[in-house]
Amino acid sequence: MVEKIEEASPMRLLEFDPTALFHPELAKRYVTPYLNTEKSIHMIKPERGHQSIIQTIERAVQHLSADGPLALMDATLQCTVIWRYWIQQEGEVMKNENKRESLRLMLAYIESHLEDKPTLARIATAGNVSRSECCRLFTTFGNTSPLAYVQVKRMDRAATLLMDSIESVADIANRLSYSSVSHFVQTFKAHHSITPLAYRKQYQRKRAE
Repeated sequence: MVEKIEEASPMRLLEFDPTALFHPELAKRYVTPYLNTEKSIHMIKPERGHQSIIQTIERAVQHLSADGPLALMDATLQCTVIWRYWIQQEGEVMKNENKRESLRLMLAYIESHLEDKPTLARIATAGNVSRSECCRLFTTFGNTSPLAYVQVKRMDRAATLLMDSIESVADIANRLSYSSVSHFVQTFKAHHSITPLAYRKQYQRKRAE
């Protein structure tokens, strides 16, 4: 069934019963297991992989709106392709959920091991993925690399320690496993645009005001 969303709108609502598309034996395998799936798919035409299925939906709408002798058959074939895409996305959803869970585990590991200077291998192990997959996940979801993320989080922790403790800069550098105080100071300045000592003084001055 095809109907207009609004009278003045070019948008159309396409509805079909997937069980009517297949032989009962095929429906048991490819329709029934997916009927109770609560999900939606948001598609943008220019995105890779979306353009072809959107065109398929458009063709199904066109066939159902036509009067030709084979229009219903052609529309049914297009709807079969649409349903195939729908059930394929179930696997993609599970893959994405697994990826997000791996990323969550890696982020939690980094947060709890900032003072141990997490390595790429240990981060990947925490997420139960390979080092290359670890890098891909951070790039995909955070537009950064695992070690670059670690650096940012370590510098944030350093800033917190400078504000909330009386530890010396050398002690903080040692706590965060930096090889030398000068390396820590250089890294901190590159991240915060100010030296650790100046950062602490600036915070104390603001607090006094």
